[in-house]
Amino acid sequence: MFKRPRGTRDFRPEEMELRRAVEKKMRGIASLHGFREVSTPVFEEEALFTARSGQTIVEEMYSFMDKSGRRLALRPELTAPTIRFCLNELMHEPKPLKLFYFGPCFRYERPQKGRYREFHHFGAELIGGKTPLVQAEVISFAYSVMQSLNLDVELRIGNVRVVRKGVEELSLSPEKERELLTAIDKEDLDTVKEYLGDSWLLPLLEVGDRGGKNIPEIPEIKDELSGMEKLFSILDAMGILYRRNFRIVRGLDYYDGIVFEMHSKKLGAESQICGGGDYDLSTVFGVSRFESTGFAIGFDRVILAIDTEKEKGAVKCYVLSLPGVDVTRGFSLVSRLRERGIATDIDLMGRGLDKGLKHCSTIGAKYCLILGKKEIEKGEVTVKDMDSGKQSAIKEEELDSLD
Repeated sequence: MFKRPRGTRDFRPEEMELRRAVEKKMRGIASLHGFREVSTPVFEEEALFTARSGQTIVEEMYSFMDKSGRRLALRPELTAPTIRFCLNELMHEPKPLKLFYFGPCFRYERPQKGRYREFHHFGAELIGGKTPLVQAEVISFAYSVMQSLNLDVELRIGNVRVVRKGVEELSLSPEKERELLTAIDKEDLDTVKEYLGDSWLLPLLEVGDRGGKNIPEIPEIKDELSGMEKLFSILDAMGILYRRNFRIVRGLDYYDGIVFEMHSKKLGAESQICGGGDYDLSTVFGVSRFESTGFAIGFDRVILAIDTEKEKGAVKCYVLSLPGVDVTRGFSLVSRLRERGIATDIDLMGRGLDKGLKHCSTIGAKYCLILGKKEIEKGEVTVKDMDSGKQSAIKEEELDSLD
């Protein structure tokens, strides 16, 4: 018997119903914020990803040589393909470009809870600048997605340009610099203090994620902090809750300004559910200036974070033609309901009343529409509300009024 590849999953119907419902909400929020969807190939030139992340990423990718000898890779993320598409096709479109995407990505890494070899990303790119106004719009979009799904998340906002400048002033060796950044990322403040001494960066890092409003005035980064305060004032006006956190250092080689993360308490140690910020891929793509702000949401982690109490299925009505009844009457009723946009299923196994009601409950239908000989004679249908248990006989033409 064949087995699915390691790090991939099969989804049951009820799981797919949840995933599609979440995806629909995400797309709805995108439309509300004026973002439009784009789609890119599942595989790209391998160089597209190594140019941005270096050759080490090859070990994490599903890469291969095609029959023409070209090095290709299944996409490990969606930002680089989207930017490649923009530069090739959309650069003459009015700015800013507000784009979103949703689709599968692939990474060859050890599977664990919330981390798979085939996974899905929902994300957005706002191309054409990285001002506080742009940053606020992007963060608002991501935050609204979480609110629409009733997810309790903590939004943390930092600035990698500030951290990078503070670290560069120390003139450390590459090895020592990596050690310091690792200590910052792991919140090892004792090690951080040993490296920073009396550096102006230390007070910012000590603010941590407590959300302190009193950020020290530091001449070396006055403009950066001024821009952050403008961003914070916009978020305050929008009622978006956040915490300042200058310890966000992942993606330091990629991001070059504001960075933000959203974390869900329901996910334990692997709590990050969204990440984004300012970036400039001009050196990667060989253009003079290409500033953007974007984010990616781990769709699979969102599903894990949502309360997974089983929801009712998509079927509203289940038609049960009892033994001895002409089945064509049941199919005629099904056709009528479906034409009116009412999701309807029908018994195909010749079940009796008890087994039919049990199956109706199993599939999560709200109503069981029972057709017996009495109902046929009177031109009626017995409607059983599966939630309350109440039932009543109504004329077929009255079925359209079922709520």
